[in-house]
Amino acid sequence: MVIGPCSIHDPAAAKEYAAVCWRYAMSLQGELEIVMRVYFEKPRTTVGWKGLINDPHMDNSFQINDGLRIARKLLLDINDSGLPAAGEFLDMITRNIWPI
Repeated sequence: MVIGPCSIHDPAAAKEYAAVCWRYAMSLQGELEIVMRVYFEKPRTTVGWKGLINDPHMDNSFQINDGLRIARKLLLDINDSGLPAAGEFLDMITRNIWPI
């Protein structure tokens, strides 16, 4: 089961959520696989904040390199906890430069 927020805007809160998901995953081990939804971009947002990758500081500075690094670190942290994560890349460029 894939569970999680619409999009990630606060990596610390996302790690707290991952810890809760991990506890559920451990208690349901063998019965249900829990995967954390980790979306860094907002696919249906046409106005406003576009997501952590595009504007990680939520100040319209659009520091995309920072956003990519923050997002990658968060995925590594979640993975290190033992919890699987699922996401979606909205464009072909992000997918190609992900391992920075």
